[in-house]
Amino acid sequence: MLRPGRFDKKLYVGLPTREGRVDILRSHMKKISMEDGLNLESIASDALCEEFSGVDLEHLIDEARSIAIEEMMQSPSGLQEPVLFKRHFDKAFQTVKSSFSEQRVEPNEEIKTRII
Repeated sequence: MLRPGRFDKKLYVGLPTREGRVDILRSHMKKISMEDGLNLESIASDALCEEFSGVDLEHLIDEARSIAIEEMMQSPSGLQEPVLFKRHFDKAFQTVKSSFSEQRVEPNEEIKTRII
């Protein structure tokens, strides 16, 4: 992705690595309750996440949280706050797709080499 800034410089921002995806997930999950043992590393390593940007990962978490809230509201458990489980992420993966298409990756890699 190329992002022009207020300094009139173009900055190439590539997709995050697996480790980067883990860090992004951890950062966005800090204030969200999740099941003990929910493995963010396995979510970040999922093949579906390989082309996810930081915004896509945030969208994945938001969708998983929405699913958990719906589930919580239909349950008589009396929970006051949604708790995210792996099943919520599995369901969220069905609707959240990468915003970074393959057709856009190759030209951006070419642009990256010209900029760097």
